[in-house]
Amino acid sequence: MNAPSSSSTSPQIRIIFAPLDEINRDVEPGITTLCRALSIPHEFLSERLRGVCHSFGSRTDQDGFCVWFHYLCKAVELELRHRWYKSAFFLRKDPQGNVTLVCFGATLVVRARLEICLRNGFWADIATQPLALFDLVLDGLFAGLDKTVWDLLDVIRKLERDVLAAAGSRGQKPVTTHQINFPDLHDWAKHLIDLNEGIDSSLLVVDGTLACIDKSQVGRMSSNNTSSSPVTLVQDQLRESLQYRRSLFMSTKLRLHSLDKRVSNTITLAFNVVTQQDSRLVRQDSASMTIISFMTLLFLPTAGVATIVGSELFSTDYDRELGAPRVEYTSPLFWLMWWIAIPLTVVAVLVAVLYRRFVVPSSLSSDRHGYVQREGGVSSGWGSGNAVGRNGSSPWWRKLERQPKKLRPPPGQPGVGLGEGDTHMNPSLLNSKQSSGLVSV
Repeated sequence: MNAPSSSSTSPQIRIIFAPLDEINRDVEPGITTLCRALSIPHEFLSERLRGVCHSFGSRTDQDGFCVWFHYLCKAVELELRHRWYKSAFFLRKDPQGNVTLVCFGATLVVRARLEICLRNGFWADIATQPLALFDLVLDGLFAGLDKTVWDLLDVIRKLERDVLAAAGSRGQKPVTTHQINFPDLHDWAKHLIDLNEGIDSSLLVVDGTLACIDKSQVGRMSSNNTSSSPVTLVQDQLRESLQYRRSLFMSTKLRLHSLDKRVSNTITLAFNVVTQQDSRLVRQDSASMTIISFMTLLFLPTAGVATIVGSELFSTDYDRELGAPRVEYTSPLFWLMWWIAIPLTVVAVLVAVLYRRFVVPSSLSSDRHGYVQREGGVSSGWGSGNAVGRNGSSPWWRKLERQPKKLRPPPGQPGVGLGEGDTHMNPSLLNSKQSSGLVSV
């Protein structure tokens, strides 16, 4: 696209729409020729090879002034379809004042913005301040990005309704957690992160363009003795337009920040709903086990009595005179059974009490302070043969061995014993500890 020019040698303003600056067999000859004709720096092509998500550079050389940037942003569509918008823009103004803009992989929206503006006859302003073309490009990039964010808002609103329905809010009947699409929640949270990266890249492009406004005044303006007031006016208008563009990007960034918070709240709510439903199932299982335990305890005495009576420990016969069964004799094994069963029962109860008293608290303590023992090298025993209990904790008998012992002073020396209630402590030390509340009486 060429602008009308009074010079017959070369156009004053030229816009070139080129394919994406990716080196392959189809476009390599054309891109190489274009880079040589416009003296495009090698950094411009190396940025694409590195896959940068943002770049902005400018350079002043013997061919004039050039500025460029790479743009990368995700375009999210419905049903989790997404693609990446990759584009690059290179702007050159030579010493004669000719302006050339090369759009590599420009979207249809950006191309439409440039064509509409140029058809309206803003050639003079662009010739005065060529960075105005970047303002048009940013307008097109913002239009596509803002549309993506609004589409994303509709999808996230639907996900919120599904999670709220699963939670049974507003008097609705709770549904099963299978209706909550957890992979979709994760994917949309990931898309929000990528879109935030695209907005940050756009804001950096706006800031870089604002910083390069004064640098772009090379060429005909420096050679002609014209008034600088129109140039100043165009520069002021461009700064105002870029500041306004920056505010639009910030507005979309705020909306993305709000969506990020809503997605985080939705994920938290979905997790809590699943946890509540799982705990409800656990309570139901616990109630079932309680019923089973109750029925077992209900019939346990009867089963025990029936086992003893039905064994050969008793010999019974029917007494016709009494009209009832009677016990003829009791086996000696009956009393032997009690002599064996009662001690075994006592031993089993003692083992259970000791297990609850020492082993369970030590395992809980090791869970809380295990990282201190691992990194600090705390020993769990005495000497080289350290005994270690479950989960790396000390066995319960070690706790008995580690009880504080009272230190007896040698004969004829004042006592400095350890432990409360020691009668051999120094009276002055005892008085000082009593005054500070360290010794209990």
